[in-house]
Amino acid sequence: MTALLDYRSNRIVELMGEPADHRDADWLKDSLQQAVMLELATLPPYLCGLWSIEDPDRDGDVFEAIRRIVFDEMSHLALAGNMLTTIGGAPRLADPRTVPAYPGPLPGGVRPGLTVFLSGLTKESLDLYSRIEAPDDPLAESRASTSIGAFYTAILDVFRTHADLIAGTRQLTRNMSHHGQGNSVVALTGLPQVTAAIEVIKEQGEGTWGARREPLTGVTGRGAPHKQLGVVSGGARLLV
Repeated sequence: MTALLDYRSNRIVELMGEPADHRDADWLKDSLQQAVMLELATLPPYLCGLWSIEDPDRDGDVFEAIRRIVFDEMSHLALAGNMLTTIGGAPRLADPRTVPAYPGPLPGGVRPGLTVFLSGLTKESLDLYSRIEAPDDPLAESRASTSIGAFYTAILDVFRTHADLIAGTRQLTRNMSHHGQGNSVVALTGLPQVTAAIEVIKEQGEGTWGARREPLTGVTGRGAPHKQLGVVSGGARLLV
C-alpha cells in the first residue's frame, strides 16, 4: 500500500482523481483495500436489521430479502479480497485505522453526507439501506466518477491494462450457491474471472438498475438489492 490507511479519509476520491496513466499496481492495491473496507462497512447495518426481526417465520419475505443482501455483501467482500491477493496484496481488516465506526460515514469519501448507523429494522434504517444501495447516487464529490459502479469499472480497467499482475495467489473459495446464484466465492486466476467477479458486484445493486444476470453462472438472478428492499418496505413490521 502506498497510502496511509484511514477509514475516514477521502482516499477513493483521491484515487479516482488520478490520471489513467498513473493507475498502476500500487493504485490497484490501494483501490482494492478501499473496496474491502467499503464492502465490510455495509454488513453491520444490515445484520442489525436482520437480527431485530423476532419472528422470521411470520416475516419470512422480509427476513429473506435482508438475508440475501447480507450474503451478497459477504460475497462482494470476499471477491474484493481475492482481487487484492491475486495481485500480491493482503487485505487489512483488523487494523484500528480501517475498521468501520458507527455512527459515521462510509470509507473513502463514498456517499458524502450519509451517516451510517446501527439499529433494528426501522423506517430510518430502511431509508439508510436504500441510500447505501442506490446505484445512481454520487460516489463522492469528484468529477472523475458518479457511482460505486464506476469505481469498480475503473478497477477493472486497470486489471485489463495490467492483466499480468493476476497471479492467482492466496485465493479463498467457498460454495455459497445455497445463498443465491452468483454468491459463490471463486478463485480469480485470470482476467475473465476478475471481470466476472466485478460484474457480479456491480450488477447486484452497486452500479446498475437493470435486471441482474449472474456472470459466474449465466443465470438470471433474483434482482438487485434495491428491488429486494422493496420487499422489505412493503412487508416489514418495523420496530417502534
